[in-house]
Amino acid sequence: MTSLAWDHGPHIRIRQAAPADLPVIRDLAPQAGEGVELEEPLADAVAEEHAGAGLLVGIHESVSAFHGMTLSLLERSSSPIPAYMKSALVLVAEHDREGVVGTLLAYPPPRLVEPFRELAVMRGVSPLAGIVDLVKVKSLVVAESARGGRVGSELLRRCRQVFFGCGYRLMYGQIEPTAPDLENFYRKRGFAVLGAEESIPLQSVFGFNAHLHAEDGQRLFMREKIA
Repeated sequence: MTSLAWDHGPHIRIRQAAPADLPVIRDLAPQAGEGVELEEPLADAVAEEHAGAGLLVGIHESVSAFHGMTLSLLERSSSPIPAYMKSALVLVAEHDREGVVGTLLAYPPPRLVEPFRELAVMRGVSPLAGIVDLVKVKSLVVAESARGGRVGSELLRRCRQVFFGCGYRLMYGQIEPTAPDLENFYRKRGFAVLGAEESIPLQSVFGFNAHLHAEDGQRLFMREKIA
């Protein structure tokens, strides 16, 4: 199935990451903040060209086909991680002369979703809860040489287009409170930036009273899909 790609101006193309992009993604991703990295399961999924396979089904076939694929993976595998990796999106911005100048990593976060999903299943909610509803923008980085050309905006826009097109309800991420430039960036692109003590309610995702809190020293940004 054809991978996703879009032209951005005369020189830059936004596309899904390929195995050859992994070294530069590993270099760029940590620039998003302390502790951010390209985790090995996601790197392995890119290397094996499995990352985003479920999203491709959702875009090229239907949301229901994507959900069916995800459910099948959950039922056939002893671990839910393959389902998460096929629902992960790794994008790069490639300049026709300079190579990869930006990257975005986004996926439904297993460590957050799995405890809530298990409780949801016990309460009779779909086993897909969270995996096909909630996505985290883990890293969005543009090389200094390419800043000012709306590359970051386009990476984020295409990410939003893919996940919301596949039926996801909520996109979120974290920024440091001392980064007003990032706060302005997300606000201008339709995201709400929450206060330091604010959380995101997840009742609509898991069917019970649950909240998503920012990690220590961070603030959440979020955007819901408009029906």
